[in-house]
Amino acid sequence: KQVVAMWTTTSRVVSRTARCTWTDERKTRERKASKVRSNPENRSSLDEDVLERLRKAEEEAATLREQLQKTQQDRRDSSESPTWGLDPKQRVDERTTYIREGGFLGGGKGKTPWLQESQLAEFLASGGPSEAEKTEPVTDEEKATVNRRLFGGIALSAGAIAFALVPLGKKKPMKPLYFYLTAVLITRSALEELEEDVENVRWEDARSLLERLLGPPNNIKSNLLSAAGYLEDKKAYRKADALARDAVEYLEEVDYTKYFDNRVVPAGKQEREFVAFSKKCIRAASSKLDEFLSLMPRDAVEAARATIEA
Repeated sequence: KQVVAMWTTTSRVVSRTARCTWTDERKTRERKASKVRSNPENRSSLDEDVLERLRKAEEEAATLREQLQKTQQDRRDSSESPTWGLDPKQRVDERTTYIREGGFLGGGKGKTPWLQESQLAEFLASGGPSEAEKTEPVTDEEKATVNRRLFGGIALSAGAIAFALVPLGKKKPMKPLYFYLTAVLITRSALEELEEDVENVRWEDARSLLERLLGPPNNIKSNLLSAAGYLEDKKAYRKADALARDAVEYLEEVDYTKYFDNRVVPAGKQEREFVAFSKKCIRAASSKLDEFLSLMPRDAVEAARATIEA
């Protein structure tokens, strides 16, 4: 109890002391303010000090505004594109009338550097001779020169046309005829095996056999054309040449992947269609080869068969 009583007494003393101190400070401030209000000299000095501070603040604000305007103007000048010494108000190019004003072409106000239609017509008309002008008559020597060159041109044209009509596919064979016919007979016999592979849908085997017939070692196209070159009769040669090319074309069409856009293995109806198409190509090629062999000399064909059977 004594401790509580002492703590209570101490709190009251501290609170009373704080109130007295605050009251004394307030009274002191009121006395100072009353002295200032009562003394005009103190009031005027205070007003002058405030006015001086306001004047300095306005001067600093004006200085800052000027610096800000100068900085903004410098930025605008640097962002604009250079004029390279030209007047910015002067037009360099007029898009609608194509008028140059002081440009490198030397045109001026109201002048155009472009060629007008009237100027072009005048230039063409003035540059060539007209019917109204007097011309000297052509001499006999000049007429002869013109006729000679005309006849020469006609002769050259006729020669070019005749040369174009000569068949260029015929080559002079370097080996005996039976040698080329041997490859033709081997190809004709292999077509039976090729048709069997297609019939049983063995596409990989069919492609492998086709590669050997069209390319090495058989090279059917070159051997057919070389064999046709042995024919002396022009009509027989042209027919054999056409048969050879048709047979090779039919053989190339046996592989459906070269003529149909099909990325997967065909099946069902599509597979049957491809098989029928390939078999038709094989039979057409066989017919062309048989007709080709019928144009060849009989003894050469027999010699080729003997070579194969040997």
